[in-house]
Amino acid sequence: MEFDFYGTKVACVMEDKSIVIFDTTQPEPKIISTLVGHTAAVWQVKWSHPRFGPVLASCGYDKQVLIWRETSNNNYAVVYSHKFHTKSVNSICFFPENEGLKLACGSSDGQISIIEYIESTKSWKTTSFNAHPAGVNTLTVISNHMKVNIVSGGCDSIVKFHECIDGEWKCVSQLKDHKDWIRDISVTSSNGKLLLATCAQDHMVFIYEVNGTEIKLIDHLPEFKESCWRVAFNGDVLAVSLSNNEVEMWKNNEGKWVKEE
Repeated sequence: MEFDFYGTKVACVMEDKSIVIFDTTQPEPKIISTLVGHTAAVWQVKWSHPRFGPVLASCGYDKQVLIWRETSNNNYAVVYSHKFHTKSVNSICFFPENEGLKLACGSSDGQISIIEYIESTKSWKTTSFNAHPAGVNTLTVISNHMKVNIVSGGCDSIVKFHECIDGEWKCVSQLKDHKDWIRDISVTSSNGKLLLATCAQDHMVFIYEVNGTEIKLIDHLPEFKESCWRVAFNGDVLAVSLSNNEVEMWKNNEGKWVKEE
């Protein structure tokens, strides 16, 4: 599920491989569009910055990334099909708006690909690099001291920071605190600090402070009874989704994370 920039639309993936878009401006959300294009389970959807128009990206088990654009009122069409990967595409994230219309894609084939729309040629450009040999499970893109990092987590239990140096993406830092597959990464800004949370199948959630090349482990939540599948910041609250379908809320209380009952 993903809200657009203004919070007026939400895109949801469905069990039948479709994507449904709801209008959330009314008391009762209303379905305004159903997108059909994937041939297997859809894992994730992401909206671009509105500067580029109503653009939605989706990825799935069918190895594809589809770029959808609104062509008329609430009608969406696939404007680009990215078929670079050889295995499931598990995670996608748009770059910051000032980087242009650019999307990072992480796959079970171990690679991260980056697709970028080139306005001058009206075409899409693809670059890629090897990230996690056993597979990429999750990724996000962050602005970090005037630089852009792709932060990825894989089946090797490592969180990696990648930076484009002289035209090539290179791993510039690794976090090895987890002991099992990394499942999700979330980032937020709190009191002028960039915080990053990671979760994994080892039942742990770690919280880091990111300051340029310095990445410091500042806290971790108590070990959970179940594997941790998703983490999501909302201000000073961190939501943790577990493998038993339960969700726990943890609030940052003056630097200490306290579970909300």
